[in-house]
Amino acid sequence: MNHNTHESRKVADVLQCTFKIPDFQRRYRWTPDHIIQLLEDINQFSLESDERSVYYLQPLVVRKGEDSYIVIDGQQRLTTITMIIDELNKRYTEDFQLPYEKIQSIRSSTIDDWHKNQGSKAIRTWMGEHKDNLNRFEQALLYQTCFIWHELDETEDQIQAFLRLNAGKIPFTREDRIKALFLRSFDASPQVETYQNQIIYEWVVMENALQDEKLWGFLHPEVSYENRVGLLFDITTYPDTTSVYEFFKEKLINLPKEEYPATVLSRLKECWSPVKETFDQIMSWYSNATYYHYIGYLVATSGKERSTLKELLSEVQKRPTDEFLLFLKDQIKNKLNISAKALRADDVYDAQKRALRPTFLLFNVESIVKSGNADERFDFSKYHDDQWDVEHIRSQADFNDELDEALAKSLAPSVVEYFGDTPKDEEEERLYAAARSVRGKESQGDPILEAFMTILKEDQFKTLFDQIPLKHGLGNLALLNAGINRGYKDAFFAFKRKKILEESKKGVFVPLCTRLVFQKAYSTRPKNLIEWTAQDAEDYREHLIKTIEEFLQQER
Repeated sequence: MNHNTHESRKVADVLQCTFKIPDFQRRYRWTPDHIIQLLEDINQFSLESDERSVYYLQPLVVRKGEDSYIVIDGQQRLTTITMIIDELNKRYTEDFQLPYEKIQSIRSSTIDDWHKNQGSKAIRTWMGEHKDNLNRFEQALLYQTCFIWHELDETEDQIQAFLRLNAGKIPFTREDRIKALFLRSFDASPQVETYQNQIIYEWVVMENALQDEKLWGFLHPEVSYENRVGLLFDITTYPDTTSVYEFFKEKLINLPKEEYPATVLSRLKECWSPVKETFDQIMSWYSNATYYHYIGYLVATSGKERSTLKELLSEVQKRPTDEFLLFLKDQIKNKLNISAKALRADDVYDAQKRALRPTFLLFNVESIVKSGNADERFDFSKYHDDQWDVEHIRSQADFNDELDEALAKSLAPSVVEYFGDTPKDEEEERLYAAARSVRGKESQGDPILEAFMTILKEDQFKTLFDQIPLKHGLGNLALLNAGINRGYKDAFFAFKRKKILEESKKGVFVPLCTRLVFQKAYSTRPKNLIEWTAQDAEDYREHLIKTIEEFLQQER
């Protein structure tokens, strides 16, 4: 059959056929909005038309195979129609369900299943809202809705047809086009077909591996990818080209027939082998705790993640393993670019603001590397999912010489919450009772508020709010999730400690070193857990500097 001729086929007839989705096809990507629009269009048609009217769907382009039709174009709409039939069938017993052939695909993925599940939910909800017209809708769908059926001639290259038919369609990604180039029919040898099958297998393995959020967070590309294997194409170096697709196209399209099959096989390997090598190198880094943390740090602090990965992939080819590790450390040192003297300054919070977040991130990373615990890993995926503040351990509000009325009112809720569910001695009970009474009071001169302020100033509780050295020094700073920080940043230390540990128990990501700070794990003589003292701050600062000293600049 000439592919320029066409006919119309009712949905009921089309669904009696067996279809296969070839691997070069794009994944199923219709959103619930796309599906609802199709349902609404057919439903409106069913309400307004008579039995002789026809509703035409866009073309379904196929080529006849041995035992099925190969879908060249239209699989998104065809798949959606079968999903609608699935939901309609749930209204009937098995004997009365609408017969149709399932669409076969040589691939299956979690992403495809997720999109289909979302689509099925949308169809189910829509049908629940249109129960009164479902019978008429079903008849219109099966017997008045038609595909425009194109059947390609057996001599036409199906991938070339696929590329031509899909030119300019937004859902057709660069990765789809690249896959089509690799899997086009070369009319070559069994060795070529075997290698193409290897490409299919390795492509699926790599895409599935990159769906692991921990691996993806480690790589953290600055752009999103519908097909994550696309990152590999962007960070793999190819000669004399700025476009990977154009390089592949030049190598794999219009090869002279006389060069088959040897040239075809060598060209495929020339294009595919570097991608596989990039993936293997990334997985090698990911499996090694030291490389994972150092490369993850460089990527996280670069701002140009793909360029950083590409540079590292180039550098690793030039050096033995031990030299590459030294190279990574030098890169970190140059990026951090700060000395121990600068970190010990009392005003480091203001003087070195831009360097502090990378410093605390490195402190977390290097603490895990030095621990030698292969099971402990910094979770870059969760780190990238959040915003981060360099937080005062003991809040700035704690340092007021005179406690004013507004500050007392703001502190009362945290005092109540901190002491509310713990045993209290007589003095703590006084503070708790006063804080509970003043919470929410707004009138000035309130006697309970005055009593609360008096209690706060008494010696028994002055350590909660007393001044300490290093107010803006390194020993009073930590890396904290912005949401947690801004939620209770003016609370006193003990309250912060309690809330941060509670959030950590709930599964909220709190970096290891931040948790240890609020547990006073770095303090040589932790007297109590109520206050953060000058000694605590100094112990913590010196432990941090010693941990990362290998990466600090020499003092001049």
